[in-house]
Amino acid sequence: MSARQLGGFVVAGVLATLTDAVVYAALFGQAVPHNPAKATSFVLGSCVSWAMNRRVTFRSAAPPLGEGLKFFALYGATLTLNVSVNHAVLTLAAPRPRTPGAAFLVATACSATANFLGQRTWVFRHATRPPSITP
Repeated sequence: MSARQLGGFVVAGVLATLTDAVVYAALFGQAVPHNPAKATSFVLGSCVSWAMNRRVTFRSAAPPLGEGLKFFALYGATLTLNVSVNHAVLTLAAPRPRTPGAAFLVATACSATANFLGQRTWVFRHATRPPSITP
């Protein structure tokens, strides 16, 4: 992993997470149940992540269809992880006042880790290979 990749992933992640957080807070504030609110916000944040990571983090020039299918398959799996972790934290905190902020952060940390590893090793693996050295 290069410093450029890490920096790009952080910038993309911040923008995607801000999108996710704003949408989640807005929906949660309008009494949308937490699972649909979290799923909707995660999907919108994923769209921001796709655009940023494809062009900025991994600088992919490959045709977008194949990478897009892999990206959204990965994000489909991590959507399940994200919503499940969010639900578990809210459920565990149930006796206390609801803590959607803490649940959001824990769920985001888990899915962001899985997303980076999946993008680097599967989705954009050809874009992350160092150039070959020929004598």
